[in-house]
Amino acid sequence: SFLAMLLLLSSCSNLNEDEAKEYIENGRVFMAQNKPETAVMEYMKAINADPSNETALFELAEIHILQRKLEAAVRYYKLAAQANKKNILPHIRLAQIYTRMEHLLDARDEINAIFEIDPDSITGYHLLSSVQIKERDLESAIETLSKAAAIDSNNVKTFVSLAQLYQRTNRKSDAKASYSKAISV
Repeated sequence: SFLAMLLLLSSCSNLNEDEAKEYIENGRVFMAQNKPETAVMEYMKAINADPSNETALFELAEIHILQRKLEAAVRYYKLAAQANKKNILPHIRLAQIYTRMEHLLDARDEINAIFEIDPDSITGYHLLSSVQIKERDLESAIETLSKAAAIDSNNVKTFVSLAQLYQRTNRKSDAKASYSKAISV
């Protein structure tokens, strides 16, 4: 009887996942038709069917961003991050939002989470440099982007950002070298 109960629970779980996938697909169709309100309802149904479905949580957060509903977006990005501790994307989005909102300590927390998942995340280094720039710590931002350049010597954004920082700190030859590197890449 215990085994029968386990089988029943696992089949319910699979049904819920399948049901959630169907609602997610419907939500995507509605987004493609530019019907975000209807899409939101489909994603909510997916989450009701499978509350820890990271895809539904993340995509719902993305819709809330498009609708300029930041508080709701933050909530669902956080839930998506909890649903899969190894998923870096919700942390990236949260760091971007917090940086724009000038919630720099929260942004730093999310950036730390990014580096816990991927210590060599170029996006993490770019986000950290953005926070440092907002903190008016241009030297640290230069140091951060230099680390990113050492990890990935083919990232154009890194070299363009470095060049701009060098210009702001009146280091013309360094700026020129960074722009040249960006062009050569």
